[in-house]
Amino acid sequence: MVFFLGIRQLEEIFVAAEDPSVSGVSGRYATALFELARDQKSVDSVKADLDKFSALLTESPDFLRLVRSPVFTADAQAKALEAVLARAGIGGIAANFLKVLTKNRRLFAVADVIRAFRALVAQFKGEATAEVTVAEPLSDANLDALKAALKTVSGKDVDLNVKVDPSIIADLAVDEAQVRFVGAILRLIEAAGLEAIVEGIETQAQLDLLIGLGCRYGQGYLLGRPAAAEAISLPPLRPR
Repeated sequence: MVFFLGIRQLEEIFVAAEDPSVSGVSGRYATALFELARDQKSVDSVKADLDKFSALLTESPDFLRLVRSPVFTADAQAKALEAVLARAGIGGIAANFLKVLTKNRRLFAVADVIRAFRALVAQFKGEATAEVTVAEPLSDANLDALKAALKTVSGKDVDLNVKVDPSIIADLAVDEAQVRFVGAILRLIEAAGLEAIVEGIETQAQLDLLIGLGCRYGQGYLLGRPAAAEAISLPPLRPR
């Protein structure tokens, strides 16, 4: 099996400890939400709704700005939030909680609250949590393979949050911590019996570092420049 993976920063993948750190304002909000969801036997549905909301923040820079910027009033945020929740089909406990955050002028911290809530859910279920950044969306097969690899390390089932960022190895040649981290990930993938294909290789320095780390496969502008359509030769299509 081949695994497409790109890595940028050390903090972009982590496995939660036995007692995940949930503290500060975000931790208190997350704890209150988790206890309510647990009592209502709605932990999974609340988490699913929060995951939807988190995806919306990732997909829409305008919505993210609305959530984070102190320029917008609570009323403006509340009206926009109401429309977004209805469009996304987010309701019940999660929707009410997000409205409370908005009313209390804490919506800017929602990403940290969601992260803390995920850690509490993982602890409740005896899972580990991991956040991974990849160059392109993972197939179901590669997602399962990554979970299996992380389970090998943590000894637990893994609740995985995947982010997509095509530029994830851009700073590899100038960040020593990143170099060490990429090396660790490559060894993890190898130990799991997988092959890593690193995407976005644009400079010779990046290529030399990856080869030194034991990477055998890669692709990117340095290795394959864009070609004009007339220069690409394709085999004739066969009729079905």
